[in-house]
Amino acid sequence: MEWADLEKEWAQHHAQDVFVHHDLTSAIRQSQQEVEQFMKQHADLVRTLTQAYVTPAEGAPVDPGCGDLFYDLYRKLQTIQAPMVRCSRPAFRKLCRLWGTTINYSHMIVASSFTQSDRARHAEFGLYKGEERLVTQLAATSGPSAAEAAVLLSPYGDAIDLNCGCPQRWAMQEGFGAALLEKPELVSDMIKCIRNAVPSITVAGGTSVPFPCVVKMRVKEDIRQSVDFVRQCEAAGASWVTVHGRTPTSPPSCPVHHADVALLKENVSIPIVLNGSVESPSSALALAFLSGGVGSVMSGNGLLENPACLAAFPNGEALREATSYHFSTSTSGTTLSTVLRSSSESSLDRLAAPNPSATPPRLLWSVPFTPVEVLSDFVRLAIATDLSYATTMQQLVHMARPYLSAVERNYVMALRSNTAACGALQGLGLYTDKGRFTSV
Repeated sequence: MEWADLEKEWAQHHAQDVFVHHDLTSAIRQSQQEVEQFMKQHADLVRTLTQAYVTPAEGAPVDPGCGDLFYDLYRKLQTIQAPMVRCSRPAFRKLCRLWGTTINYSHMIVASSFTQSDRARHAEFGLYKGEERLVTQLAATSGPSAAEAAVLLSPYGDAIDLNCGCPQRWAMQEGFGAALLEKPELVSDMIKCIRNAVPSITVAGGTSVPFPCVVKMRVKEDIRQSVDFVRQCEAAGASWVTVHGRTPTSPPSCPVHHADVALLKENVSIPIVLNGSVESPSSALALAFLSGGVGSVMSGNGLLENPACLAAFPNGEALREATSYHFSTSTSGTTLSTVLRSSSESSLDRLAAPNPSATPPRLLWSVPFTPVEVLSDFVRLAIATDLSYATTMQQLVHMARPYLSAVERNYVMALRSNTAACGALQGLGLYTDKGRFTSV
C-alpha cells in the first residue's frame, strides 16, 4: 500500500481538528499602532526606559507608578517564537504558547524536499491538538517551488515566511537563508508566486483576508541595500517583514542594530517585526521603542534558554511551585548538590523596581531562568507529541543548563527516550506535577 493510501485510511479512522485561521496581519499592525501611540503620549517615560536599557549604570530608575502602563502595553505586543532548526517542533511551540508567546513559527522547511515526498511532509511538519496562530517558514530558491509548498501548507497555518536571514553556511550554500539578501528580484518573485497560488484564507468569524506571505531577513552592512530589499518585498506583496538586527556575519553577542531596524520601519508602510536580543518583557519593550515603535518582537535564543522568558506576571502572582535557587560555583561546576533552596518565591526580574517601603504597583515580572514547571511541561509535551529523543535532550539541556553540572548534562544527553528524560528530572529534583500542561 502506498503512503498516500495509508494516510487516507488513517484519516478516516482518526478525526483531526480543523485548523482555525487568524488574521495575523491585522493583529501585528494593530500592535504596532499601539506602541506608536504610546511613544507619542509618554515620550519622557520611553526615553527614561530606553536610556536605562542602553546604559544601565547611568539610566535613571523608572518611576514605579508607571508599572501599570508598561504592563498594559506589553500585553498588547505580539510576542513571537522564532523559527529554529530542529527546535521549533510542536512540543516546543506549545510550550512557548503556554508560557507567553502569542505567535509561533515552525522550523525551516525546505520547499523542494517537502513537495516531492509524502514521507518528507509527515516527517517535517505536524501540529499539536488545537494549534493556532502559526507561521510556517520555507526555504526556497524558486517561485514555483515556494508556491507549491505554500499550497500544501496553507490549510495548516496563518502565513508563509520566506527565510532570507539564516546565516548558517550550509543554508547559504544551498542558495537560501541570508544568501537571498543578494537576490531581491528572486525574493519578490517568490512572494508574488505564493500570493497568486494562495490568494486568501477564511479566518475565525468567516471573514476572507489575503493570505500573508512574509519575509525574515538580517540587516546588511550597507543599510541602504536593506532599505531597497524591504521596499521590494513590500512592492511584491509581503504582509510584514521580520528584521534580525544583526548582519549575517555578526556573532550572537553583537549588539542589535536597532537604529537600522528603525530606519527600515520608516521606509515601508507594512509592519516590521524586531528579532534579536529579546530575552525578557523589559528588553522587549525597550527594543520595541529603540526600533522606532515596532509592535511585535521575536525571540529565538532567549526562548531556547528559557521558554518562559517572555511571560509577564502581574505583581503578586508567583509560580505555583516557587523555589528560589542560589547557585554556588566551584571548580567542578555548579551542581544540584551545591544548590541551596529557600521557601521564598522565584527570583523575579522587575521592569520597574518600587520603593520597598511603598505598596508596589502592578509590574512586569519575568523569571530569569527556566522554572521547574516549564521543564516539567516540556518533557510531558515531548512524550505527548512523540518528539524525537535527540531533540528532547538537546533542548532540555539548554533549558536546564543553570541547574546542571557538566557531568549531569552529559548524562541527560546520553538518554534514549522521553520517558527517561522525565525520570531523570525526577531524580534530579527538577520535576513537578504542576505546570500549564499537566496531562499526557
